[in-house]
Amino acid sequence: MSDLPDSHDLDELLGAYALDAVSPEEADRVEDYLAINPRAAAEVREHREVATMLAFTGMDAPEGLWSRIEQELDAPAPAPGPELARVMSIENAPSRRRFATVAPWIASAAAAAIVAVVAIGIADRATAPTDPLVAAYEAADADRDSAKATLVAEGSSFEAVAVIDQDGHGYVRAGELPALGADQTYQLWGVVDTGADEPDVISLGIFGPNPELETFTTETPVVALAITIEDAPGVISDGNPEGIYVGTIG
Repeated sequence: MSDLPDSHDLDELLGAYALDAVSPEEADRVEDYLAINPRAAAEVREHREVATMLAFTGMDAPEGLWSRIEQELDAPAPAPGPELARVMSIENAPSRRRFATVAPWIASAAAAAIVAVVAIGIADRATAPTDPLVAAYEAADADRDSAKATLVAEGSSFEAVAVIDQDGHGYVRAGELPALGADQTYQLWGVVDTGADEPDVISLGIFGPNPELETFTTETPVVALAITIEDAPGVISDGNPEGIYVGTIG
């Protein structure tokens, strides 16, 4: 007779197992369970992906990242391509005041409409109405007090929508971003205007190599976002990120 706990007991161990917080004996039992239960194995992968993203949240940007973002803000936009879009309109209802402390370097760049951004596409995946993530995104999108940015690409029919609600919960529709190799990841950064000559740039999360509808949280209002392509699992404190594209929040 097997000495494995029943499936309910094992299901309760999946989160702890994903974080390496179980005993060796429990780990052996969970691994036997995962070998015969694809659903449980998928749940463990999801737990680990979330843990990876949270591990980078709030982290300071590597030295030199802000200067590269600033260069993108000041430089003329490159020729549009499948990975680029121009900021065509920013809708921001009453909550605009929350994001109105914009340093001159942001204001001038936004006014000139020359800021290139990653083309965050509307995801093609089918989403059930009961999906809690989709429901949360739709609620934020419907809230007139949420900060919204509408992005379109010249010569392309798709558009991008980013939403940040009043509590700092953000949503990025990223289903049309080009898929990366398994050794790379998209990483989201937020630019925080502190009133100093150089703003703070912090990581808002890891999106993985093939993002769809992604979420992030910021406790401090951000005046700009940047998405970079990094070597997996993401930048910690050093590196020279590839493909920095930035967009301003209204």
